[in-house]
Amino acid sequence: MRKALAAAVALAAAALLFAACGERAEPTGARVPTFPVTVDNGADGELTLRSQPQRLAVLDPDVAAILEALGAGGLIVPMPPQRAQEASALRSAHPDLLIASTAIDTPRLDRARAATGVAAYVAPLDSYAGLKRAVHDLGLLAGQPLAGRRLVERLVAAQARVD
Repeated sequence: MRKALAAAVALAAAALLFAACGERAEPTGARVPTFPVTVDNGADGELTLRSQPQRLAVLDPDVAAILEALGAGGLIVPMPPQRAQEASALRSAHPDLLIASTAIDTPRLDRARAATGVAAYVAPLDSYAGLKRAVHDLGLLAGQPLAGRRLVERLVAAQARVD
């Protein structure tokens, strides 16, 4: 009986010790820092931003609509209606981040990357799961993580109603 009790106490102590190994301090202030932030960028691997971008060059109107819904539309730099002027406009806009989607063809994205020289995020808008991930990621990248989380929750609720 004593051996069983001693074994149970030792097991409980080990469990507490291992549980504490992953413990970390959580922010408790009035303002929680949101940067640096890292998101998965598909085939490009991870994208890390050290600070919040102030100027977003957006190549896809659907992505622009998502950023507007997140309350980050004011960060979007204006783009010309003609694609022939896009590279020049991108260079003069001096964006901090280039944002496209899986609907943008690779040569256009490559030209935009060459014109700006900044990191690019490609929103995976090719499925509903991708849309939810893109909304979450764009919320983080634009400094609107709570708005991103709320919008994803609305998407999940809409999907549940349809299902």
